[in-house]
Amino acid sequence: MSTMRRFLLTGLAFLICLPALCSDETDPAPFVARALERVISTAGIQPSQLSLMAVFQDATTPFAEVHPRRALIPASSLKLLTTACVLDHLGPTATFTTEFRASAMPDSSGVLEGDLALVGGGDPQLKAEQLWALVAELSSLGLRTVTGDLLLDDSLFSGPDRPEAWPTRRVSNPYDASQGAAALAWNSIEVIVRPGPKPGAPALVSSFPLNAGARLESRVRTASRTRITTHPLPHQHNATGGVLLKGTIARDARPWRRWVHLDDPSAVTLAALQELFARAGIRVEGHWREGSGSGLSYRLCRHDSQALWQLCAAINKYSSNFGAEILARQLALAMGNGASAHDGSEAIRLCLEDWTLLGDSIRIVDGSGYSRQNRIDARLLVQVLRHGLDQRAWAPEWLVSLPRAGEDGSLRKRLHPLLHRLRAKTGTLNGVTALAGIGQTLAGRSFLFAIL
Repeated sequence: MSTMRRFLLTGLAFLICLPALCSDETDPAPFVARALERVISTAGIQPSQLSLMAVFQDATTPFAEVHPRRALIPASSLKLLTTACVLDHLGPTATFTTEFRASAMPDSSGVLEGDLALVGGGDPQLKAEQLWALVAELSSLGLRTVTGDLLLDDSLFSGPDRPEAWPTRRVSNPYDASQGAAALAWNSIEVIVRPGPKPGAPALVSSFPLNAGARLESRVRTASRTRITTHPLPHQHNATGGVLLKGTIARDARPWRRWVHLDDPSAVTLAALQELFARAGIRVEGHWREGSGSGLSYRLCRHDSQALWQLCAAINKYSSNFGAEILARQLALAMGNGASAHDGSEAIRLCLEDWTLLGDSIRIVDGSGYSRQNRIDARLLVQVLRHGLDQRAWAPEWLVSLPRAGEDGSLRKRLHPLLHRLRAKTGTLNGVTALAGIGQTLAGRSFLFAIL
């Protein structure tokens, strides 16, 4: 984010706290309007590029407004809508189950006759260690041989693995990761680069916690400084995809680490299972493939996700596009619709319609805000904040999911002067900055605000 945009956000956040300087009998709006005009002018931001609204939680008339109904690109502030809607429809304690199914238990010699299926339940936080625990449990149940196929059932979701409105140009960062009902570790792996034994030597490259079939190509050399770039590799002959690393690493550098996304989520999880089964000493005589586990009625073992409110906290605090898109699809399922990425964005629209908050200028095309085609305005964000914080069933859980200024998540290094006074969802794309949440004036009065 540019210095000017940081200045703008900080300046506006301070201005939102300024009503505390006015007496209870004084209307702060004229004073705030003049101050806003000065800050915006100083920052070099055109008012047409801004949508802003701030209102006390116990009032209805805003004390600060700049084009509050102008629909702009929300970036990740859109995750406020996704998490609010899914908490409303599923409840904060909902969980999502990943399980191994078969037609029967292994026999006394450890042989399972027929197929074994891993059935994905759309857990946005399924990690390698949790999958390993499931495989270890299979081993503890005595499983040594599967005579049939190992099936990966990711049929809970449908359609493309990523929203069609997302940028077509891929980047290797996990925020661009494809989604699946049985996707593992945000469909990503951590790549580790270490210096070679001498200057000019190739760097040493590995992955953690699994390789998951990834193709790791390195052109990194050992040199006097570290400068490494990552470039996604299309799957071509390798369905899991991979990453190309370029640059140099300093001879005395600590290991360089970076999470990168892979390609086909189902292929990635299947490859990870192959690694884990080999470690556990379990042999599969048939094929490793995608397929339905619906005909396998015996549940061998299962893993339940964290409670939904905990998932929302991770998604909002660290702005996980992957997690938000998974939850949008879960919302669509809960509303009785399909579970494609498009269904997820439509479910958010339907949710806002149910709350009578959806305006004509609002456009929602994904659940994460990664698409530049989304359009929402500050007024909608404030209305959703007000509606959500009025819901006794899930308001506390939603509130604690928001990053705290100067403390955690995407605000850990930002807005330190507002420590203990502000919780807000951030949003950042090239040329776009957003902030929306709840704060407290110096006099202790709560306010809701949104800045796009």
